[in-house]
Amino acid sequence: RSSRGDAPAEQQHASLVMQVVRAQEDRARLAVFEDRDRIGRDLHDLVIQRIFAIGLALDHTSRMAEAETVRTRLSAAVDDLDQTIKDVRRTIFDLNTPLNPADLRSDIESIVGDAQRLLSFRPVLDVRGPVSTEVPGIVAENLLLVLHETLSNIVRHAEATQVSIEVDCTGDDVLLVVSDDGLGLQGSTLGSGLRNMRHRAANLGGTCRFEPGPGRGLQVRWQVPKEM
Repeated sequence: RSSRGDAPAEQQHASLVMQVVRAQEDRARLAVFEDRDRIGRDLHDLVIQRIFAIGLALDHTSRMAEAETVRTRLSAAVDDLDQTIKDVRRTIFDLNTPLNPADLRSDIESIVGDAQRLLSFRPVLDVRGPVSTEVPGIVAENLLLVLHETLSNIVRHAEATQVSIEVDCTGDDVLLVVSDDGLGLQGSTLGSGLRNMRHRAANLGGTCRFEPGPGRGLQVRWQVPKEM
């Protein structure tokens, strides 16, 4: 009798333990997100500004230098600093991936805005349907990660001049399509980032395809069901 009576209590205890574990995981994820945000701000407000100031000083010094070799070396150093600033900005972009999407549409627009600063042009964004209310949290989180990885690849490798992004949740599936006019897939094997996109889709019962973009470049089609 006592063992049967203890069963509900044991179940309640197990449920409480799971709630504590989930709360600890949520706090850990929030701490990681806050650290990333702080590091990103420090890189932008401190590191980039200092590098930029050094570049200006070197550029001014090169104008006063009389020897051609000195001017050439200083100019090359300024170019290296400009490239370093671009690399730091890419790192900031990689750090700013949303971990707990609260408003999917706003998070999508935020990622696209971050990419715009690195691409020097704004990608065309088309969001269809009430994505912030109809897309489940786990799907929204994975969609943001896939969008971020796709745009990060375009920034680093594609040499694109046009990018279009479509997010559609008007049907039974959530569809993300990202197209660019860049270099397309290089080689016959997929990198780890592209493989991860496929794994994320498969884990949610969906698919991810990589096809030639309109004219040239690459098109990523990531599609998963709303209900799993």
